[in-house]
Amino acid sequence: MVRQVDESGILFNATQIRDAIRQNSYNVIDIETDFPDIFPIGIEDLLSRYLQVTGNKISGTTIIIVYSNRAAGKLIRNPKLISAVESLLIVAHKPAMNSKH
Repeated sequence: MVRQVDESGILFNATQIRDAIRQNSYNVIDIETDFPDIFPIGIEDLLSRYLQVTGNKISGTTIIIVYSNRAAGKLIRNPKLISAVESLLIVAHKPAMNSKH
């Protein structure tokens, strides 16, 4: 477990995700990116930015959050962009996936 600072975007967004899960509201998770520890980037810049942030090493602890299954598919199909040790979190999906909404 890593302790996050009070101004952490990771801590803020983790709380938002936990609250959404607690309320069974899976299709309205809003990820805030205006924090120094959150790096919104396009897929085309993912590899260079990832290596910059991790000091040119694959950390095995990085979570890459993507907007859609299509974006995740682009990453998975390109082994230069993602490997088995990274985690993906898809934050947007068709609302029909949540039977309550």
